Amino acid sequence: RADLGEVAPEIKASERRTAVAIADLEWRDMDADDYGANEAQDSDFPAVERSRLREMLSLLGLDTYQAHKLSLQDFLQISSDSMKNRAPQAPRDLPWNFLRKLQALSSEARSTTMVLDAPPDARPAEKESQMEEEIIYWDAADDLAADIYSFSELPTPDTPVNPLDLLCALLLSSDSFLQQEIVHKMSLCQFALPLVLPDSENHYHTFLLWALRGVVRTWWAQPPRGVGSLREDSAVLSRAPAVAFVRMEVSSNSKSQLLNAVLGPGHRPRDCFWHRDLNVGTNPREIADGLVEVSWFLPSGREDLDVFPEPVAFLNLRGDIGSHWLQFKLLTEVSSAVFILTDNISKKEYKLLYSMKGSATKYYFILSPYRGKRNANLRFLNRLIPVLRMDHSHVLVKVSSTDGAGFVRRVRAIVAHVARAPCRRLSVEEMAHAARKLGLRVDEDCEECQRARGRAERITRRVK
Repeated sequence: RADLGEVAPEIKASERRTAVAIADLEWRDMDADDYGANEAQDSDFPAVERSRLREMLSLLGLDTYQAHKLSLQDFLQISSDSMKNRAPQAPRDLPWNFLRKLQALSSEARSTTMVLDAPPDARPAEKESQMEEEIIYWDAADDLAADIYSFSELPTPDTPVNPLDLLCALLLSSDSFLQQEIVHKMSLCQFALPLVLPDSENHYHTFLLWALRGVVRTWWAQPPRGVGSLREDSAVLSRAPAVAFVRMEVSSNSKSQLLNAVLGPGHRPRDCFWHRDLNVGTNPREIADGLVEVSWFLPSGREDLDVFPEPVAFLNLRGDIGSHWLQFKLLTEVSSAVFILTDNISKKEYKLLYSMKGSATKYYFILSPYRGKRNANLRFLNRLIPVLRMDHSHVLVKVSSTDGAGFVRRVRAIVAHVARAPCRRLSVEEMAHAARKLGLRVDEDCEECQRARGRAERITRRVK
């Protein structure tokens, strides 16, 4: 019913196996037919994922940019194609369409909707000339009606691409400077930013510290006493409490939609995180599972808009925590609280969470239980409460009859309580230190970024 709980930090594989064995002893009286099903994945990068990545890169025409990465110079190059503003007609058009719209700070940049061209004999003659010039003139109501009808009859592609797959593929195909430009433009569009980039081809995840270097945050700082003021600081250097939202197995509730509602002022949520109800949002993700995104709530100084009194970082893990254990462990180490969305907690999930025993991070469960599973959920939750130092107020239940606005207010109240209480406040730079300890690759550690950072520091020292 309510939700407040705790997460546990990463522990070594041997320690996790020991914890699982202890959990088994507790459950000797239970059926063991599902024994072993609860183990976290043996490998985060199975061969099928590598194959999916190669197929996605080929589909988008980005396979040629693996040996030699796409650069900022390539992106800014002016050509006859770059001057046109036509809708993408094939998956290979999507990366360039995304970059062009992002450069223009278009809110539609993440859209992967494609319109296949109609056969020449199926087009009106005037339509052909309009498409060649990339300009459409509306001279009369009849022309408008004719164009609408002809447009609606155009064939649609049968290879939909999830926007998050497009983003991951493009970042994996870009050099560090283009990655920084992409993330900077995304921040100006108020999109959620990539923080951990999965790469199933090269068997590592990358923490995007360098890519976030160009992001600047501005917010209204209101001290307990005195006059408030406008502050501006680097997103990489400024500290804020972090709250993570993750999914365990299946959840009927949309995690990203909930995040948008919590972040949005009043009843006007903004689509900061891409979710299932947006255009092509229901398309299955092929390579984006394991992606961690970040967005910040920044106070503006207006009481009617500020749902939190200070900046708060919101982290979102795409995919199931059992399949992306390393990212989940990172989130438990850098976040003050972790919200876990799931429909049910079975023996498998219990064992997984039992291995996190001892974490100082708070857990918040958001359940949408199947009918007939409520008793099993309560049984396992009662076992988890002493392990994770929770109480029953740490569990929220959200079903179809739950008042959505009231539920969002409740989650906001919990986040506000966590932010007000003594808790860890980390910068992105400090999060990168935790990522290194867990074995994640940090993009800024590469030689190219180190040279660029050294030059920038020498220049700024002279300016000071």
